[in-house]
Amino acid sequence: MTEKKSISRAVEKFILDEPLLEDFLARNLINQSALARTLIPRVEKEIGQKVKPQAVIMAVKRFAADSKEHIQTKKMREVLGKSTINLKSGIADIAVEKTDGLFSLLEDLTRKVKTHRGEVLSVVEGQTEAAIITEEKYVDDIIKKLPKKSVLKVERNIVDLHLLCPPDFWNAPGIIYFVTKRLALSNINIIDLLTTPTEFSILVRKEDASRAFESISNLIEECKA
Repeated sequence: MTEKKSISRAVEKFILDEPLLEDFLARNLINQSALARTLIPRVEKEIGQKVKPQAVIMAVKRFAADSKEHIQTKKMREVLGKSTINLKSGIADIAVEKTDGLFSLLEDLTRKVKTHRGEVLSVVEGQTEAAIITEEKYVDDIIKKLPKKSVLKVERNIVDLHLLCPPDFWNAPGIIYFVTKRLALSNINIIDLLTTPTEFSILVRKEDASRAFESISNLIEECKA
């Protein structure tokens, strides 16, 4: 491997090891030369020899250019540009252990929750746990019907950021990462994610909802440009 390729590989490795750094570079939010200078000692240790600062700077600049092209692919921008977003508040997320009584409870919930009128009921199953996402008004009734020890966590005051996407949503690699990374940059925690072929729900706390809505709305508008 040539020295140039070794430097490029090392730079790529170190940047990808740092959360959000790739995005900062792609969006020109970080000084590339300053970043390169901080990477020089690590690059030299990685490849086992001294390197010229300009070589590392060029490697960072090439990576930044490639990242911009990769992150903002035409497919993702087309899909997001055709998407719409709305908010639904009054949601709760209940984490429970999977027990024998859980499935009978879920059967009861499917009869009670008026999904045909827009009420929310989603269940996400893991191997030993499940998350019940539904209207906050049903929470107390759900908890009463479950063994106390099986209720792991209850999140109230959740808001559903609901994206309605075109059919190509599932054929746009990286689109969920693209959207959720924008929220991470705004220091917004995601409680849960739900997807269907043309819908994408991001659950956040009520206090973060306005910023999250604005962040994703701005992203959609950017993708329309």
